Amino acid sequence: MSEEEAGAKTPSAAALSEIARIDREIRDLRRRLEPFETRFRAEKERWEKENEAWRSAKKALEEARLEERALERELSEWEEKRNREEARYRAVKTESAAKAAEKELGFIIEKISEIEERAFEALECVERFEKEADALETRVKDLEARWRKTGEELEAETSRKREIEEDFVRERDELLEKLPAEWSRRYRTLVTSGRVEDPVLEVEDTGSGCPGCGGRLLPKERTALAAGRPELCRECGRILISVLR
Repeated sequence: MSEEEAGAKTPSAAALSEIARIDREIRDLRRRLEPFETRFRAEKERWEKENEAWRSAKKALEEARLEERALERELSEWEEKRNREEARYRAVKTESAAKAAEKELGFIIEKISEIEERAFEALECVERFEKEADALETRVKDLEARWRKTGEELEAETSRKREIEEDFVRERDELLEKLPAEWSRRYRTLVTSGRVEDPVLEVEDTGSGCPGCGGRLLPKERTALAAGRPELCRECGRILISVLR
């Protein structure tokens, strides 16, 4: 890179190295939040899954209760029919009428028996769904308490790290203000573009090229780095400094 491209002044490698250190500190600070975020998402997803199962269980329980009440009403109606038919049977005067009433009464008793069996099955369903819903409710409440607690921990950790990051950013901005305007502008452009993670990289071996993208360094660029002058990678645009000074 020519001096015209670099501007009238060249920043010190020490200042750029300090900016690179702060960038690493900020990145590491953000990464330390990842376990909290991962745990929070996992716990909330599990709660959502169990909560959906609980809603389904409550719906099934309500349907079973409706079925149970419907069968109770139907059973009551048929029992009233039986009572009426028994009264009619006792009041008949002829053999033919008695046989007809007896046949009708037998049908009613058979129907009542069928409804009672269905009602018993409905009651068993209600009891089973009640136990299932109660167990799910307990799990849902426990999971909700856990993910909310993790959320509070995440919020507190995020707030604490935000304060630390703000201090780092202020320190970095102060250093950037001391850089030549062209180099400060280049750094900020790299940051705002989001194309690279580390705008400033330290080159340990100039022969191996840019440590960020692997771009080859020209001989004059390797010479500049060896002399303690920063260079720009022609491939990714990062600011490169040498640690071998």
